[in-house]
Amino acid sequence: MTLEDLWKLTRRYWIMLAACACVGLALAAAYTWTRTKQYTATAQALVAAPSTSGDSTSSGAAYSSGLVAQQRAAVWADLATSRQVTGEVIKQQKLSLSKDQLATQITATVPQDKPIITVSVSAEDPARAKAIANSVVDVLTGYVQKADPNTGVAIKNTSSAVLPRSPSYPKPAKILPIGLLAGLVIGYLLALIQHRRDTRVRSTDDVEENLGASVLGVIPATRQLAAADRSLHGKQDFATREALRQLRTNLRFVDVDHDPRSIVITSARMSEGKSTVAAALAWVIADSGDKVILVDADLRRPAVAGIYDLDSSVGLTQVLAGTTSVEDALQPTDKHGLFVLTAGQIPPNPSELLGSQRMKQLLDSLTGTYRVILDAPPLLPVTDAALLSASADGAVVVVAASDTRVEHVQRARANLEAVGGRVLGGVLNRVNTRRINRIMYGDTQYGHGAYGTYAGEKYYGDAPEGGQRSAAKHGQRASTSQPSSDKDSDVPESRRVRRRERAK
Repeated sequence: MTLEDLWKLTRRYWIMLAACACVGLALAAAYTWTRTKQYTATAQALVAAPSTSGDSTSSGAAYSSGLVAQQRAAVWADLATSRQVTGEVIKQQKLSLSKDQLATQITATVPQDKPIITVSVSAEDPARAKAIANSVVDVLTGYVQKADPNTGVAIKNTSSAVLPRSPSYPKPAKILPIGLLAGLVIGYLLALIQHRRDTRVRSTDDVEENLGASVLGVIPATRQLAAADRSLHGKQDFATREALRQLRTNLRFVDVDHDPRSIVITSARMSEGKSTVAAALAWVIADSGDKVILVDADLRRPAVAGIYDLDSSVGLTQVLAGTTSVEDALQPTDKHGLFVLTAGQIPPNPSELLGSQRMKQLLDSLTGTYRVILDAPPLLPVTDAALLSASADGAVVVVAASDTRVEHVQRARANLEAVGGRVLGGVLNRVNTRRINRIMYGDTQYGHGAYGTYAGEKYYGDAPEGGQRSAAKHGQRASTSQPSSDKDSDVPESRRVRRRERAK
């Protein structure tokens, strides 16, 4: 795992990591406060060898005396915990401890290259620890002098113990960081396990790696696109409009030599936003001046008629069955140049209709004049979209961020490739608005908000309702909508009559 992977893991599971760190810190604090406090007092005794005189032998004799003192200090340090010394200390201090119990509280050490015996005693009472430490050194000194008086090596108390002010155990300054670190380590282990198990698509890299095609657009999760009117007829926020315009632009550059005229919009599963993307994409393409037909090719769960509030009694199924003509089945919308071919009556054989030769002929006839957007069923439950993509110029797969799983995208790609369908690209839908700039632009400053005051203008994109852009200050007028007569110029007479009747 690289540092970048670790940073992504931290950013994705920071709540879990913070919770584990807090739990580890809390457990360490609880351990600290429930332990019995121990205080440690330290006293020292110096082991000195006899001095020698004479210039010629002073250096060698001093070195030899030092070695003897160090050897004696190491031997006598072991006597500090002997039963003879501990028994005498118990008598002097009137302790209610056994010799072995007292020996566990005493530690005698000799520093390297120094003939000094350091005696440390731990006890619950700091005054008691001090008294025992001084008593151990006094008893040890007296015992050595009596047991081995003719060695010429002396031992004497050089540093008495002082009253300890703070406990030596437990030490919060050491235990709390250990608890915090242990909590973080456990948190990262849990995060790694969860990361391995969680195969949800979260970034454009995930889509491109498993779909085998580029991401053409990143659509934010907004209330407008989740409403009943999911077209762009209503007032949309800037980020949503720019994301859809970016999708429209990228589609035109997918294959500059063979501009796709019939595009299937599908997804791996249900409820990933394919109908929403199809309806909004058709709107923004028409907004650029192209003539567009939005075909509801989802003959199982049609949704386009509801999005645009159109009549769904006559549509694609009647056209394919030959009971009505395309001109009579097309319905105009409030957007000039955008027409809708609803699904019509639900047939018993949707797959056969969408994969038929008549469907291919219909697409060939429509693409000569219009750009056709087809809202198709999801790829995994049924084969309709895969069969339809074989007749169209390609398919765009909509992927719901943090919902669709990697294996779903892989299977959707396999279903399209199995029938020779072409994957034009993917759309990452319902992205958290707080993450969309990072997903689309990385860590640069060129997010959507960066253009809010572009070139000194107070608004970038569509002018606010009831007003004009600040560019009007430079002699530019805000564009006005075309008259209704212009919008109806390309609509068949029968459709115009129906539209006027509904308006009444």
